Amino acid sequence: MKNKLIYLSLLLIGCSKDYIKEEVYLISATPSIEVRTTSPSIIIPEVSSIDIISERYSSVNETTGYFKSQEYFTEYLSKQFIESHLSISYDGHTNFKTFQRNSAITDIDGDGKQDIIAFANSFCNEHTYSYHHGKIIYISDYKNSFFKQVFDVEVYFGSGKLEVNDFNSDGISDVILSSHDTKMNSYHSNEDVGGSTNNSPVHPHLITFENGLKITKVGIASDVHSFTSGDIDNDGDIDFIQWPIPGSYNNETTYFPPSVALNDGNGNFTNQNLVLGLSDRWYATSVELFDVNGDNNLDLLLGWRVGSQKYETWEGDLTGTFNSPVILFGNGSGFLSLDNKLVLEESFLSSRDITAATLGFGFTDFNNDGDVDIIVTNTREEPDGTFEDGTYYDNYYLLFFENINNSFAESTFLIQDSFNQSLTFPNFYYIKTIDIDNDGDFDIIPDGIANWGPINYLSNLHWKNTGNNYEKSW
Repeated sequence: MKNKLIYLSLLLIGCSKDYIKEEVYLISATPSIEVRTTSPSIIIPEVSSIDIISERYSSVNETTGYFKSQEYFTEYLSKQFIESHLSISYDGHTNFKTFQRNSAITDIDGDGKQDIIAFANSFCNEHTYSYHHGKIIYISDYKNSFFKQVFDVEVYFGSGKLEVNDFNSDGISDVILSSHDTKMNSYHSNEDVGGSTNNSPVHPHLITFENGLKITKVGIASDVHSFTSGDIDNDGDIDFIQWPIPGSYNNETTYFPPSVALNDGNGNFTNQNLVLGLSDRWYATSVELFDVNGDNNLDLLLGWRVGSQKYETWEGDLTGTFNSPVILFGNGSGFLSLDNKLVLEESFLSSRDITAATLGFGFTDFNNDGDVDIIVTNTREEPDGTFEDGTYYDNYYLLFFENINNSFAESTFLIQDSFNQSLTFPNFYYIKTIDIDNDGDFDIIPDGIANWGPINYLSNLHWKNTGNNYEKSW
Protein backbone atom coordinates (compact mmCIF):
# COMPACT_ATOMS: atom_id res chain seq x y z
CA MET A 1 0.00 0.00 0.00
CA LYS A 2 1.24 3.50 -0.84
CA ASN A 3 0.84 6.76 1.07
CA LYS A 4 -0.63 5.07 4.13
CA LEU A 5 -1.65 7.41 6.93
CA ILE A 6 -2.96 6.09 10.24
CA TYR A 7 -4.67 8.13 12.94
CA LEU A 8 -7.02 7.42 15.83
CA SER A 9 -10.19 9.30 16.64
CA LEU A 10 -13.06 9.08 19.13
CA LEU A 11 -16.60 9.01 17.82
CA LEU A 12 -19.73 9.43 19.94
CA ILE A 13 -22.60 7.38 18.50
CA GLY A 14 -26.17 8.56 19.11
CA CYS A 15 -26.93 9.12 22.78
CA SER A 16 -25.44 5.87 24.06
CA LYS A 17 -22.34 7.59 25.54
CA ASP A 18 -20.23 4.71 24.19
CA TYR A 19 -17.00 5.93 22.62
CA ILE A 20 -15.82 4.05 19.55
CA LYS A 21 -12.18 4.01 18.53
CA GLU A 22 -11.63 4.27 14.79
CA GLU A 23 -8.57 3.17 12.86
CA VAL A 24 -8.51 5.07 9.62
CA TYR A 25 -6.26 3.95 6.77
CA LEU A 26 -5.72 6.40 3.92
CA ILE A 27 -4.53 4.60 0.79
CA SER A 28 -3.95 5.94 -2.71
CA ALA A 29 -6.05 3.24 -4.43
CA THR A 30 -9.65 2.14 -3.98
CA PRO A 31 -10.68 1.36 -1.27
CA SER A 32 -9.01 4.41 0.20
CA ILE A 33 -10.38 4.40 3.73
CA GLU A 34 -11.33 1.52 5.94
CA VAL A 35 -13.17 2.38 9.13
CA ARG A 36 -13.46 -0.39 11.68
CA THR A 37 -14.87 -0.29 15.19
CA THR A 38 -13.49 -2.11 18.20
CA SER A 39 -16.92 -2.66 19.74
CA PRO A 40 -19.11 -5.11 17.80
CA SER A 41 -21.90 -4.71 20.34
CA ILE A 42 -22.77 -1.15 19.39
CA ILE A 43 -26.51 -0.55 19.42
CA ILE A 44 -27.69 0.79 16.09
CA PRO A 45 -29.99 3.81 16.54
CA GLU A 46 -33.65 2.98 16.20
CA VAL A 47 -35.15 2.70 12.74
CA SER A 48 -38.72 1.93 11.82
CA SER A 49 -38.61 -1.85 12.22
CA ILE A 50 -41.61 -3.46 10.57
CA ASP A 51 -41.95 -7.02 9.36
CA ILE A 52 -42.80 -6.55 5.71
CA ILE A 53 -43.32 -8.42 2.48
CA SER A 54 -42.43 -6.80 -0.84
CA GLU A 55 -45.06 -6.73 -3.56
CA ARG A 56 -44.48 -9.28 -6.35
CA TYR A 57 -44.95 -8.65 -10.04
CA SER A 58 -44.71 -10.26 -13.46
CA SER A 59 -41.41 -11.82 -14.55
CA VAL A 60 -40.37 -8.86 -16.67
CA ASN A 61 -41.23 -6.39 -13.90
CA GLU A 62 -39.06 -8.32 -11.48
CA THR A 63 -36.08 -7.54 -13.72
CA THR A 64 -36.45 -3.85 -12.90
CA GLY A 65 -34.42 -1.81 -10.47
CA TYR A 66 -37.71 -0.72 -8.92
CA PHE A 67 -38.42 -4.28 -7.78
CA LYS A 68 -34.82 -5.08 -6.84
CA SER A 69 -34.58 -1.93 -4.71
CA GLN A 70 -37.34 -3.12 -2.40
CA GLU A 71 -36.41 -6.82 -2.34
CA TYR A 72 -34.48 -6.39 0.94
CA PHE A 73 -36.21 -3.20 2.10
CA THR A 74 -37.60 -3.27 5.64
CA GLU A 75 -37.70 0.42 6.60
CA TYR A 76 -36.56 3.80 5.49
CA LEU A 77 -33.53 4.96 7.45
CA SER A 78 -34.09 7.47 10.22
CA LYS A 79 -32.32 10.81 10.20
CA GLN A 80 -30.48 9.79 13.37
CA PHE A 81 -29.19 6.59 11.79
CA ILE A 82 -27.92 8.37 8.69
CA GLU A 83 -26.14 11.06 10.69
CA SER A 84 -24.58 8.53 13.05
CA HIS A 85 -23.58 5.75 10.66
CA LEU A 86 -23.51 7.10 7.12
CA SER A 87 -21.42 10.18 7.82
CA ILE A 88 -17.64 10.57 8.10
CA SER A 89 -15.54 13.05 10.05
CA TYR A 90 -12.42 13.06 7.97
CA ASP A 91 -9.34 15.27 7.84
CA GLY A 92 -10.21 18.39 9.82
CA HIS A 93 -11.22 20.19 6.61
CA THR A 94 -13.90 18.02 5.03
CA ASN A 95 -16.79 16.00 6.42
CA PHE A 96 -18.97 13.66 4.38
CA LYS A 97 -22.73 13.26 4.68
CA THR A 98 -25.14 10.89 2.98
CA PHE A 99 -28.32 12.14 1.35
CA GLN A 100 -30.74 9.26 1.90
CA ARG A 101 -31.60 9.29 -1.79
CA ASN A 102 -27.99 8.19 -2.34
CA SER A 103 -28.36 4.99 -0.32
CA ALA A 104 -29.60 1.50 -1.06
CA ILE A 105 -30.51 -1.48 1.11
CA THR A 106 -29.72 -4.72 -0.69
CA ASP A 107 -27.68 -7.93 -0.40
CA ILE A 108 -24.61 -7.05 -2.41
CA ASP A 109 -22.33 -9.73 -0.92
CA GLY A 110 -24.79 -12.61 -1.43
CA ASP A 111 -25.05 -13.79 2.18
CA GLY A 112 -28.81 -13.26 2.45
CA LYS A 113 -28.47 -10.33 4.86
CA GLN A 114 -29.25 -6.64 4.44
CA ASP A 115 -26.34 -4.46 3.42
CA ILE A 116 -26.15 -0.70 2.89
CA ILE A 117 -24.36 0.98 0.01
CA ALA A 118 -24.32 4.77 0.23
CA PHE A 119 -22.65 7.76 -1.39
CA ALA A 120 -21.54 10.56 0.94
CA ASN A 121 -21.12 14.12 -0.34
CA SER A 122 -18.40 16.46 0.93
CA PHE A 123 -19.11 19.36 3.29
CA CYS A 124 -16.65 21.95 4.54
CA ASN A 125 -16.72 25.53 5.78
CA GLU A 126 -14.59 26.96 2.97
CA HIS A 127 -16.48 25.54 -0.02
CA THR A 128 -19.96 24.61 -1.17
CA TYR A 129 -21.18 21.10 -0.54
CA SER A 130 -19.91 18.54 -3.07
CA TYR A 131 -16.84 20.70 -3.81
CA HIS A 132 -14.60 17.70 -3.12
CA HIS A 133 -14.92 14.13 -4.38
CA GLY A 134 -17.35 12.06 -2.33
CA LYS A 135 -17.05 8.62 -0.73
CA ILE A 136 -18.83 5.29 -1.07
CA ILE A 137 -19.82 3.71 2.25
CA TYR A 138 -20.46 -0.01 2.61
CA ILE A 139 -21.94 -1.70 5.70
CA SER A 140 -22.51 -5.46 5.49
CA ASP A 141 -25.43 -6.84 7.55
CA TYR A 142 -26.24 -3.38 8.87
CA LYS A 143 -28.90 -4.65 11.30
CA ASN A 144 -26.34 -6.65 13.29
CA SER A 145 -22.96 -5.09 12.55
CA PHE A 146 -21.27 -1.73 12.63
CA PHE A 147 -18.30 -2.34 10.38
CA LYS A 148 -17.99 0.42 7.84
CA GLN A 149 -15.79 0.48 4.76
CA VAL A 150 -15.29 3.73 2.88
CA PHE A 151 -14.03 4.01 -0.69
CA ASP A 152 -12.67 6.88 -2.77
CA VAL A 153 -14.73 7.59 -5.87
CA GLU A 154 -14.45 10.10 -8.72
CA VAL A 155 -17.90 11.57 -8.16
CA TYR A 156 -18.64 15.01 -6.70
CA PHE A 157 -22.44 15.16 -6.56
CA GLY A 158 -24.25 11.82 -6.55
CA SER A 159 -27.69 13.14 -7.36
CA GLY A 160 -28.69 10.40 -9.77
CA LYS A 161 -29.46 7.55 -7.36
CA LEU A 162 -28.06 4.17 -6.42
CA GLU A 163 -29.68 1.71 -8.83
CA VAL A 164 -29.93 -1.87 -7.56
CA ASN A 165 -29.95 -4.78 -10.02
CA ASP A 166 -27.98 -7.84 -11.13
CA PHE A 167 -25.97 -6.25 -13.91
CA ASN A 168 -23.41 -9.06 -14.39
CA SER A 169 -25.86 -12.00 -14.30
CA ASP A 170 -24.25 -13.74 -11.32
CA GLY A 171 -27.47 -13.95 -9.29
CA ILE A 172 -26.37 -11.29 -6.79
CA SER A 173 -27.51 -7.68 -6.78
CA ASP A 174 -25.06 -4.95 -7.80
CA VAL A 175 -25.39 -1.18 -7.56
CA ILE A 176 -24.80 1.62 -10.07
CA LEU A 177 -24.01 5.12 -8.79
CA SER A 178 -25.02 7.91 -11.17
CA SER A 179 -24.31 11.62 -10.77
CA HIS A 180 -24.86 15.25 -11.71
CA ASP A 181 -21.29 16.40 -11.25
CA THR A 182 -21.69 19.69 -13.09
CA LYS A 183 -24.46 20.97 -10.80
CA MET A 184 -22.21 23.31 -8.84
CA ASN A 185 -20.77 24.76 -12.05
CA SER A 186 -23.85 27.00 -12.30
CA TYR A 187 -25.63 29.24 -9.80
CA HIS A 188 -28.99 27.94 -8.52
CA SER A 189 -31.07 30.83 -7.23
CA ASN A 190 -33.61 28.71 -5.32
CA GLU A 191 -30.81 27.23 -3.24
CA ASP A 192 -28.48 30.27 -3.41
CA VAL A 193 -25.54 28.00 -4.21
CA GLY A 194 -23.21 27.12 -7.08
CA GLY A 195 -21.11 28.79 -9.72
CA SER A 196 -17.70 28.11 -8.18
CA THR A 197 -16.61 24.91 -9.96
CA ASN A 198 -15.99 23.60 -13.45
CA ASN A 199 -16.43 19.84 -13.05
CA SER A 200 -16.93 17.58 -16.05
CA PRO A 201 -19.62 14.88 -16.25
CA VAL A 202 -18.49 11.41 -15.15
CA HIS A 203 -19.45 7.87 -16.06
CA PRO A 204 -21.84 5.87 -13.87
CA HIS A 205 -19.93 3.67 -11.41
CA LEU A 206 -20.87 -0.03 -11.26
CA ILE A 207 -20.32 -1.49 -7.78
CA THR A 208 -20.04 -5.28 -7.58
CA PHE A 209 -18.80 -7.68 -4.91
CA GLU A 210 -15.90 -9.99 -5.72
CA ASN A 211 -14.13 -10.80 -2.44
CA GLY A 212 -14.82 -7.18 -1.59
CA LEU A 213 -16.31 -4.24 -3.41
CA LYS A 214 -15.16 -3.62 -6.97
CA ILE A 215 -15.92 -0.34 -8.73
CA THR A 216 -15.83 0.08 -12.52
CA LYS A 217 -17.07 2.80 -14.89
CA VAL A 218 -19.88 2.00 -17.33
CA GLY A 219 -22.15 3.83 -19.75
CA ILE A 220 -21.46 7.36 -20.92
CA ALA A 221 -20.20 10.36 -18.94
CA SER A 222 -23.41 12.23 -18.21
CA ASP A 223 -25.44 14.50 -15.94
CA VAL A 224 -28.56 12.73 -14.69
CA HIS A 225 -31.09 13.28 -11.92
CA SER A 226 -32.52 9.77 -12.07
CA PHE A 227 -31.57 6.31 -13.29
CA THR A 228 -33.43 3.12 -14.14
CA SER A 229 -32.71 -0.45 -15.22
CA GLY A 230 -34.39 -3.64 -16.40
CA ASP A 231 -34.49 -6.08 -19.30
CA ILE A 232 -35.75 -3.59 -21.86
CA ASP A 233 -34.89 -5.77 -24.89
CA ASN A 234 -36.19 -9.06 -23.43
CA ASP A 235 -32.92 -10.97 -23.90
CA GLY A 236 -32.56 -12.11 -20.29
CA ASP A 237 -30.05 -9.58 -18.96
CA ILE A 238 -30.24 -6.16 -17.34
CA ASP A 239 -29.88 -2.94 -19.32
CA PHE A 240 -29.94 0.61 -17.98
CA ILE A 241 -31.12 4.04 -19.13
CA GLN A 242 -29.43 7.42 -18.77
CA TRP A 243 -31.71 10.46 -19.24
CA PRO A 244 -30.24 14.00 -19.17
CA ILE A 245 -30.67 16.81 -16.65
CA PRO A 246 -29.41 20.34 -17.49
CA GLY A 247 -25.72 20.96 -16.87
CA SER A 248 -22.78 22.90 -18.27
CA TYR A 249 -19.04 22.34 -18.49
CA ASN A 250 -16.52 24.77 -19.97
CA ASN A 251 -19.52 27.07 -20.57
CA GLU A 252 -21.12 24.54 -22.90
CA THR A 253 -24.19 22.36 -22.34
CA THR A 254 -23.68 18.76 -21.26
CA TYR A 255 -26.89 17.64 -22.97
CA PHE A 256 -26.89 14.19 -24.56
CA PRO A 257 -29.77 12.28 -26.19
CA PRO A 258 -31.51 9.83 -23.82
CA SER A 259 -29.42 6.65 -23.94
CA VAL A 260 -29.90 2.94 -23.35
CA ALA A 261 -26.94 0.79 -22.35
CA LEU A 262 -27.60 -2.69 -23.72
CA ASN A 263 -26.02 -5.55 -21.79
CA ASP A 264 -24.23 -8.46 -23.50
CA GLY A 265 -25.08 -10.68 -20.51
CA ASN A 266 -21.71 -10.33 -18.81
CA GLY A 267 -21.97 -6.76 -17.61
CA ASN A 268 -20.51 -5.24 -20.80
CA PHE A 269 -22.66 -2.42 -22.17
CA THR A 270 -23.16 -0.79 -25.56
CA ASN A 271 -24.85 2.62 -25.55
CA GLN A 272 -27.46 3.55 -28.18
CA ASN A 273 -29.89 6.44 -28.53
CA LEU A 274 -33.02 5.34 -26.69
CA VAL A 275 -35.85 7.30 -28.35
CA LEU A 276 -35.92 6.73 -32.09
CA GLY A 277 -36.33 9.85 -34.19
CA LEU A 278 -36.02 12.24 -31.21
CA SER A 279 -34.50 15.51 -32.43
CA ASP A 280 -35.59 17.84 -29.60
CA ARG A 281 -34.01 18.12 -26.19
CA TRP A 282 -35.87 16.45 -23.35
CA TYR A 283 -34.84 16.62 -19.71
CA ALA A 284 -36.35 14.65 -16.80
CA THR A 285 -36.00 14.55 -13.02
CA SER A 286 -37.37 11.03 -12.75
CA VAL A 287 -37.35 7.95 -14.99
CA GLU A 288 -38.47 4.41 -14.18
CA LEU A 289 -38.84 1.22 -16.21
CA PHE A 290 -41.95 -0.91 -15.59
CA ASP A 291 -44.48 -2.84 -17.67
CA VAL A 292 -47.67 -0.93 -16.86
CA ASN A 293 -49.93 -2.22 -19.68
CA GLY A 294 -49.30 -5.93 -19.16
CA ASP A 295 -47.83 -6.79 -22.57
CA ASN A 296 -44.59 -8.19 -21.04
CA ASN A 297 -42.51 -5.34 -22.45
CA LEU A 298 -40.97 -2.75 -20.16
CA ASP A 299 -42.34 0.78 -20.56
CA LEU A 300 -40.60 3.98 -19.47
CA LEU A 301 -42.24 6.51 -17.18
CA LEU A 302 -40.61 9.92 -16.99
CA GLY A 303 -41.36 13.45 -15.91
CA TRP A 304 -40.28 16.78 -14.53
CA ARG A 305 -42.75 19.67 -14.48
CA VAL A 306 -46.22 18.73 -13.28
CA GLY A 307 -49.22 20.91 -12.45
CA SER A 308 -49.61 24.55 -13.41
CA GLN A 309 -47.37 25.60 -16.31
CA LYS A 310 -45.32 28.53 -14.95
CA TYR A 311 -41.89 27.84 -16.41
CA GLU A 312 -40.82 29.23 -19.76
CA THR A 313 -40.91 26.77 -22.62
CA TRP A 314 -38.41 26.68 -25.46
CA GLU A 315 -38.72 25.69 -29.07
CA GLY A 316 -36.85 22.46 -29.68
CA ASP A 317 -37.16 21.39 -26.02
CA LEU A 318 -39.89 18.93 -24.98
CA THR A 319 -39.30 19.38 -21.23
CA GLY A 320 -42.05 22.00 -20.83
CA THR A 321 -44.36 20.48 -23.43
CA PHE A 322 -45.92 18.03 -20.98
CA ASN A 323 -47.28 19.23 -17.62
CA SER A 324 -47.73 15.66 -16.39
CA PRO A 325 -45.61 12.48 -16.43
CA VAL A 326 -45.35 10.61 -19.72
CA ILE A 327 -45.35 6.88 -20.49
CA LEU A 328 -43.31 5.73 -23.48
CA PHE A 329 -44.58 2.22 -24.19
CA GLY A 330 -41.97 -0.42 -24.93
CA ASN A 331 -42.07 -3.13 -27.57
CA GLY A 332 -39.24 -5.38 -26.36
CA SER A 333 -36.71 -4.04 -28.87
CA GLY A 334 -34.77 -1.93 -26.40
CA PHE A 335 -35.84 1.30 -28.12
CA LEU A 336 -38.78 3.68 -27.64
CA SER A 337 -40.74 6.06 -29.84
CA LEU A 338 -42.64 9.31 -29.29
CA ASP A 339 -45.36 7.87 -31.50
CA ASN A 340 -46.27 5.38 -28.77
CA LYS A 341 -46.81 7.46 -25.65
CA LEU A 342 -49.44 8.37 -23.07
CA VAL A 343 -49.57 11.51 -20.89
CA LEU A 344 -50.82 10.92 -17.32
CA GLU A 345 -53.18 13.88 -17.18
CA GLU A 346 -53.65 15.26 -13.65
CA SER A 347 -55.89 17.89 -12.06
CA PHE A 348 -54.97 17.65 -8.37
CA LEU A 349 -51.99 20.04 -8.60
CA SER A 350 -53.08 22.26 -11.48
CA SER A 351 -56.48 22.94 -9.90
CA ARG A 352 -54.59 24.28 -6.86
CA ASP A 353 -52.26 26.37 -9.04
CA ILE A 354 -49.27 24.35 -7.84
CA THR A 355 -46.16 23.76 -9.91
CA ALA A 356 -44.21 20.70 -8.83
CA ALA A 357 -41.33 18.47 -9.87
CA THR A 358 -41.75 14.73 -10.29
CA LEU A 359 -39.26 12.82 -8.14
CA GLY A 360 -40.24 9.16 -8.44
CA PHE A 361 -42.74 6.48 -9.40
CA GLY A 362 -44.26 3.53 -7.57
CA PHE A 363 -46.22 0.58 -8.95
CA THR A 364 -48.90 -1.50 -7.26
CA ASP A 365 -52.10 -3.45 -7.80
CA PHE A 366 -54.21 -1.36 -5.43
CA ASN A 367 -57.48 -3.24 -5.76
CA ASN A 368 -56.14 -6.71 -6.66
CA ASP A 369 -57.69 -6.63 -10.14
CA GLY A 370 -54.57 -7.92 -11.85
CA ASP A 371 -53.23 -4.70 -13.39
CA VAL A 372 -50.64 -2.07 -12.44
CA ASP A 373 -51.63 1.24 -10.86
CA ILE A 374 -49.17 4.13 -10.67
CA ILE A 375 -48.13 6.33 -7.73
CA VAL A 376 -46.07 9.47 -8.35
CA THR A 377 -44.14 11.40 -5.70
CA ASN A 378 -43.66 15.11 -6.36
CA THR A 379 -42.44 18.20 -4.54
CA ARG A 380 -43.49 21.81 -4.98
CA GLU A 381 -41.11 23.72 -7.24
CA GLU A 382 -42.36 27.22 -7.96
CA PRO A 383 -40.12 29.35 -10.21
CA ASP A 384 -39.26 31.74 -7.36
CA GLY A 385 -39.87 29.25 -4.56
CA THR A 386 -37.83 28.96 -1.38
CA PHE A 387 -37.22 26.30 1.24
CA GLU A 388 -38.51 28.63 3.95
CA ASP A 389 -42.06 29.13 2.66
CA GLY A 390 -42.68 25.58 1.44
CA THR A 391 -42.70 26.49 -2.26
CA TYR A 392 -39.42 24.79 -3.14
CA TYR A 393 -38.85 21.21 -1.96
CA ASP A 394 -39.14 20.19 1.74
CA ASN A 395 -42.71 19.03 1.02
CA TYR A 396 -44.42 16.20 -0.83
CA TYR A 397 -47.43 15.74 -3.10
CA LEU A 398 -48.55 12.24 -4.11
CA LEU A 399 -50.55 11.55 -7.25
CA PHE A 400 -52.36 8.28 -7.95
CA PHE A 401 -53.36 6.93 -11.35
CA GLU A 402 -55.70 3.95 -11.35
CA ASN A 403 -55.36 1.52 -14.23
CA ILE A 404 -58.74 1.19 -15.91
CA ASN A 405 -58.18 -0.85 -19.06
CA ASN A 406 -54.77 0.84 -19.39
CA SER A 407 -56.31 4.32 -19.50
CA PHE A 408 -54.86 5.44 -16.12
CA ALA A 409 -57.46 7.76 -14.60
CA GLU A 410 -56.16 10.16 -11.98
CA SER A 411 -57.58 9.00 -8.64
CA THR A 412 -55.51 10.90 -6.09
CA PHE A 413 -58.59 11.11 -3.86
CA LEU A 414 -57.87 7.47 -2.94
CA ILE A 415 -54.79 8.58 -0.96
CA GLN A 416 -55.77 10.20 2.33
CA ASP A 417 -53.65 13.27 3.22
CA SER A 418 -51.68 12.90 0.01
CA PHE A 419 -49.68 16.09 0.48
CA ASN A 420 -47.80 17.93 3.21
CA GLN A 421 -46.51 21.48 2.94
CA SER A 422 -46.33 22.19 6.68
CA LEU A 423 -42.58 21.53 6.94
CA THR A 424 -43.11 18.48 9.16
CA PHE A 425 -42.00 15.87 6.61
CA PRO A 426 -39.72 16.62 3.66
CA ASN A 427 -39.85 15.52 0.03
CA PHE A 428 -38.93 11.94 -0.83
CA TYR A 429 -37.68 10.44 -4.06
CA TYR A 430 -38.81 6.81 -3.93
CA ILE A 431 -41.94 4.84 -3.20
CA LYS A 432 -41.97 1.26 -1.92
CA THR A 433 -45.09 -0.91 -1.96
CA ILE A 434 -44.91 -3.51 0.79
CA ASP A 435 -47.33 -5.33 3.08
CA ILE A 436 -46.74 -3.78 6.51
CA ASP A 437 -49.42 -5.68 8.44
CA ASN A 438 -49.38 -8.98 6.50
CA ASP A 439 -53.02 -8.61 5.45
CA GLY A 440 -52.39 -9.31 1.77
CA ASP A 441 -52.70 -5.66 0.69
CA PHE A 442 -49.66 -3.57 -0.20
CA ASP A 443 -49.13 -0.27 1.53
CA ILE A 444 -47.22 2.86 0.44
CA ILE A 445 -43.87 3.54 2.14
CA PRO A 446 -41.75 6.63 1.38
CA ASP A 447 -38.01 6.24 0.85
CA GLY A 448 -35.10 8.36 -0.32
CA ILE A 449 -36.10 11.09 2.10
CA ALA A 450 -34.48 14.54 1.96
CA ASN A 451 -32.63 14.40 5.28
CA TRP A 452 -30.20 17.33 4.97
CA GLY A 453 -32.70 20.00 5.97
CA PRO A 454 -33.87 21.02 9.46
CA ILE A 455 -36.98 18.78 9.51
CA ASN A 456 -36.73 15.99 12.11
CA TYR A 457 -39.03 13.66 10.24
CA LEU A 458 -40.93 10.71 11.69
CA SER A 459 -39.50 7.22 11.23
CA ASN A 460 -42.70 5.32 10.37
CA LEU A 461 -44.78 7.34 7.92
CA HIS A 462 -46.81 5.16 5.56
CA TRP A 463 -50.19 4.91 3.85
CA LYS A 464 -52.10 1.75 4.73
CA ASN A 465 -54.12 0.05 2.02
CA THR A 466 -57.59 -0.46 3.55
CA GLY A 467 -59.06 -2.01 0.41
CA ASN A 468 -61.05 1.16 -0.24
CA ASN A 469 -58.31 3.79 -0.03
CA TYR A 470 -54.92 4.53 1.49
CA GLU A 471 -55.01 5.85 5.05
CA LYS A 472 -52.07 7.90 6.28
CA SER A 473 -50.40 6.58 9.40
CA TRP A 474 -47.34 7.59 11.42
